[in-house]
Amino acid sequence: MKITDEGINAIANSLHNLHSLDVSFCARVAIAAVLNLIKVRHQSLVELRLQHCSQLDIVRDFRQVDRQINRREGVDGLSILNVLRACGQKSNLCLLDLRSCGGHNQTYANYPENEPFVRGMHLLSFEQKLGGFFVRPLRWDLEIQQQLVDQIMTDDLALEQVKEPLKLIRIC
Repeated sequence: MKITDEGINAIANSLHNLHSLDVSFCARVAIAAVLNLIKVRHQSLVELRLQHCSQLDIVRDFRQVDRQINRREGVDGLSILNVLRACGQKSNLCLLDLRSCGGHNQTYANYPENEPFVRGMHLLSFEQKLGGFFVRPLRWDLEIQQQLVDQIMTDDLALEQVKEPLKLIRIC
């Protein structure tokens, strides 16, 4: 199965309690869908894996390829950074895997520390553990605690509603 932007957008708009998504190696995933996913699910999404998504231009790459300069500017990385900044403290994203995306083909080499994307990620408390693999501590505050309590209460109510028809079936 091949995941496309339409699939990512459907996931973002339908799965309200999405915590983790791995679309690694999906060559058809473009930045617009990734940005929409982060915007729409920033409060629930904790982990996003985009390893080897070749359409994503994360960092600048001016290496020579076939006697021509590769002009990847890292625009997509800066777009992700801007969306995370806009979400601010409400974003629960703690793991962002961008290894070997477009603009960086060295799987284990860190993205350069002087890259605007990497510097911006550091300002958002992300640490680059491997080349393009960013993590930050899980945020825990009263708002998150309330979200969890509300979710448990909603799940309990839904479970009670499911049990009621089962009781009627057993009586009949």
